[in-house]
Amino acid sequence: LFLGAGVLLLALPRGRRAFATPWPWLGLLVAGLATAPVWIWNARHDWVSFLFQTAGRVEHARGLSPWNLLGLVGSQLVLVLPPLLWAWGREAVHAVPRMLRRSLPPEELFLASFSLVPAAVLLVVSLGAVVKPNWPLPLWVAGALWAARRSGPWLLRWNVAASSASQLADPAKDVMPALFTSASIRFQRPIAASAIARQAPSSA
Repeated sequence: LFLGAGVLLLALPRGRRAFATPWPWLGLLVAGLATAPVWIWNARHDWVSFLFQTAGRVEHARGLSPWNLLGLVGSQLVLVLPPLLWAWGREAVHAVPRMLRRSLPPEELFLASFSLVPAAVLLVVSLGAVVKPNWPLPLWVAGALWAARRSGPWLLRWNVAASSASQLADPAKDVMPALFTSASIRFQRPIAASAIARQAPSSA
């Protein structure tokens, strides 16, 4: 999301002008103060959270794998339902060329920056590592609004229908989350073990 905010500020003329004012930097300062407990705790524990999310995942990545990408798309089909994913994907395909030409309206650029940019990052990550199903959820705050701008009542009707169908499909509803959870646990176990091993010498 921070990357999306940076893209938005750099893409808009008034956003670039904002860098000459104290407000973006004041916002970063406030964000730093609000998250200070996280930084302090990690500094005292050998940055274990950051190692877990960066070096640990790189060490246990198994090279390029289409299965991780399929798992990411499949998990979002289950969580946000196919109609929303289809409507969002259609908007994304149409928006990319307009973003490159800098012809996207500011309000649409705002929604694209906070949904399309994080989605692109997660898609790239999924080529080499498992992306948990809940990681993309923040991008759907802007993504749902973006998709609904043009789809409107159509999207609402079809998503309600898809939601009703998913509630009736009890076997799939029970099995799919279990499959994603099982895969996530198998992936996370060696990463957690490596993080604990790094921390052990310093705490001894």
